[in-house]
Amino acid sequence: MNRQWVRVYADILDDPKIAKLSAKCFKFFIFLLVFCAESGIGDKIPDHPSSICWRFRISKKAYDAAINELLQSDIIYFKNNELYIKNWLKRQYKSDSSTERVKRFRNVSETPDETPSETETETETETETEKKIIIKENFEKFYFIYPRKKSKDRAELTFAKIIQKQKIKTQEQLNIFTNELINAIDLQKTEYQIKTEAGQKMPDWRYPATWLNDGGWKDEVDLSAIPDQPKKQTESAAERMKTYGSWLKKKAMEDCVNSKTGEIKHESN
Repeated sequence: MNRQWVRVYADILDDPKIAKLSAKCFKFFIFLLVFCAESGIGDKIPDHPSSICWRFRISKKAYDAAINELLQSDIIYFKNNELYIKNWLKRQYKSDSSTERVKRFRNVSETPDETPSETETETETETETEKKIIIKENFEKFYFIYPRKKSKDRAELTFAKIIQKQKIKTQEQLNIFTNELINAIDLQKTEYQIKTEAGQKMPDWRYPATWLNDGGWKDEVDLSAIPDQPKKQTESAAERMKTYGSWLKKKAMEDCVNSKTGEIKHESN
């Protein structure tokens, strides 16, 4: 299975910047390294706080606190109004994969034989098999996070067709595209949860194959669309309390005046 990974060097133990981080912020930083590596966008921190909060299982308040702490520690920085991780290229450079090393070894150890066409056919078959495995691994990532588990076989065929339609040819492009799908699903899940908790009726999630065919990852997300009815009710209640308080204050002043003048009011029969 092709898993994403990041480099963590032994000198992290004595790094003064890392040593000053709180335990929560250190955990956040490690998660951030993994998240950026998984997204395939390098040192740039995705501008999706809600998605990161969901993946890290933290609140927006905890996210803001960790980002501020990393900024103050000079571990991340702003550039053109976007956040980046410092020294990413130095620490997280891309080395060759085991697959590439095996291919180089095969090229070096190849010797001419009498049936070159059979060798070429065998190599092409291995490449196609490897490609199918990589596509299936990425599909499983998508299907795992998609909330509605229906018609998996159809969804897998659709996933493969979408890859062809998007003209994705390299594994890096496929990883980036898969993470684009995952980030979109995360955001849509957040929108669904916010609106549901606010009392809005939300439509059922589409089948995964339908979502892919519809280009569901391109759907716009509005995280601020929360009904304001509860707010109006709260304001109305506050206004009523204010009016009642003013009435009590006025009555108390009248009673005080009446007691000082000795005036006694009798109800007329």
